[in-house]
Amino acid sequence: MVLKKLVPQVPNLLKIPQSSGISGWICLLYNNLNPICLWVTNNDSYEIPICLDERLYGDTIFKAEKINNTIILSDIYILNCTNIFRSTTYKQRSELISEIISRFYTEIKGFPQIIPKSKYDFGGKKLKGYELYTEEVGSKGYFVENTKTKIIKSDIPDVYFIDGTENYLRVPDLKTSEYLRSKDKEFELEVEDMGDGTFLIKENIL
Repeated sequence: MVLKKLVPQVPNLLKIPQSSGISGWICLLYNNLNPICLWVTNNDSYEIPICLDERLYGDTIFKAEKINNTIILSDIYILNCTNIFRSTTYKQRSELISEIISRFYTEIKGFPQIIPKSKYDFGGKKLKGYELYTEEVGSKGYFVENTKTKIIKSDIPDVYFIDGTENYLRVPDLKTSEYLRSKDKEFELEVEDMGDGTFLIKENIL
């Protein structure tokens, strides 16, 4: 449903974040007349407990991303044995997922939490990249890898850490200092490794 190909130069592309979680599928189906929910990846599949209306189980397939005990529903391919991917746009399917979850899902303590991607807060979280969609019915998305690095603002003025390391971001001038101070506690930038434990901002900050 998503291609690693050159993104077409067309207007109004929809840009959707792809999390750093595990990519897979949520499959709602029947096994000996019992409704079951399967989490399926390229390497594994197993049943997970969720509380969804039984009418969705014959058969429904969601594209999903799993982060710990949270499952983000990013797209829908089959709904009750009907291939709706080929007759809808990504925006329409995203709205449908939100409607399904609001009407047919009940959150249960201890069960995996199910969230539509449109409702998930990606603020400050690491991303694999972005999926870009046209407004064309039945069109696949285009994946663009994230080349930015997560930066953590410290309590010391003009001291910024590269996430997960003891390396620093260089602050060579007042313009850079003012730009970085305008950022949140955690943010992402395209940076260059200077080879001495420091990094330099690559993108234009004017």
